[in-house]
Amino acid sequence: MPCEMRSKRYLPCLLLFVGSLGFLHFSGTNAEQRSFIPQAERTELVIPIAVYILDSDGGNNRLSSRRSDHSFASHFARVNEIWRQANIVIEPVLVDRLEVPRELLWGLAHRTGRGGVRDFFRGLRRGQFEIGAKNEKAVVWAFFVRSMGGVNGLAPGGSRTFFVADNPTVNDARVTSHELGHVLGLYHASFDSNRLLFSGTNGIVLTDEEQRVARYNARRLIE
Repeated sequence: MPCEMRSKRYLPCLLLFVGSLGFLHFSGTNAEQRSFIPQAERTELVIPIAVYILDSDGGNNRLSSRRSDHSFASHFARVNEIWRQANIVIEPVLVDRLEVPRELLWGLAHRTGRGGVRDFFRGLRRGQFEIGAKNEKAVVWAFFVRSMGGVNGLAPGGSRTFFVADNPTVNDARVTSHELGHVLGLYHASFDSNRLLFSGTNGIVLTDEEQRVARYNARRLIE
């Protein structure tokens, strides 16, 4: 997005805008896996992120995320092990629980394709729930949900948001890292299961070109 989202009053506008868009879609790296980054590109880029754990407003435990607020320090430590190869650091500046209407969480868990995500943002636009706690430093927003209808995660195309399910079929820090790759402008890899952007595996490798693209878009987010 070309616009700046520095003030917390812009967060609902951003999320509502995302709802109107069309939808596009271990730990650590050893020396052999890490791609070369030219010395000029070694400056560390820190991306502030707001994390929301989605709970049912009706107290339905079958729909509420089982993640603990305190689990994200270790979670993002593992994410940063993966993104270290591009010298990008993901910094959670807010972790908060967000109550969402039961029917919207049911939609995320049971609707195929991207319909549940579309309904989620439509519900926000219609005032069915509100984003409460905010952090004006955040430039990316992550939603952790009990289930995503059979997919591990999803990043609405062209947005700064992504969703991750509680029990993915692969390493969950890798899922978060994969979806962050989409936020940073990366597309799915088709042929090499060792790649981070290959779907459904524990691959973590970023190519030289992917690192350059991710760093370029990271700068655009934080500058």
